[in-house]
Amino acid sequence: KHVFNFEKAICRILGVKYCVSVNSGTDALLFALSQVGLKKNDEVITPSHTYVASVSVICHVGAVPVFVDVKIPTYNVDETLIEEAITPKTKAIMIAHTLGNPFNLEKIVKICKKYNLFVVEDAAEVLGISYKNRMCGSFGDISTFSFYANKQVTTGEGGMLSVNSFKLYEKCKSLRNL
Repeated sequence: KHVFNFEKAICRILGVKYCVSVNSGTDALLFALSQVGLKKNDEVITPSHTYVASVSVICHVGAVPVFVDVKIPTYNVDETLIEEAITPKTKAIMIAHTLGNPFNLEKIVKICKKYNLFVVEDAAEVLGISYKNRMCGSFGDISTFSFYANKQVTTGEGGMLSVNSFKLYEKCKSLRNL
């Protein structure tokens, strides 16, 4: 009951339809990538400055991380470099907001639509922060959160996915039981 209520509360805060809690932020990332239809050697664009979990889950699903440099002082991905990193093998962009600084979501979502790529928004460090009057964690096809001890909201450990697709919600909900 408490988990369900927590999921519903986060849905209301983010303005999304569905949230699925999981045991860690890393598993949230793994669930997200496992549901976007990646095949072996597909490419996932990610920042060059990121936490090891981001790269390890890309490799775990058999995909290849493609690193794009970051901007100083935010350490967020330099969105002006993303398009030159896209190849026919690119299937998703998985980008983390760094140190509470939202990245340029508008530009990245536009690039993803142009190239028909999935947006996996790693919002582990921006729960409660908005970008242009919309909550971070509501922009991705799948967005992920961490509730580890060093995050804005902590449960000691834990993670969550947010989605607007009922199909993705059902898939992720079934995975957490495994």
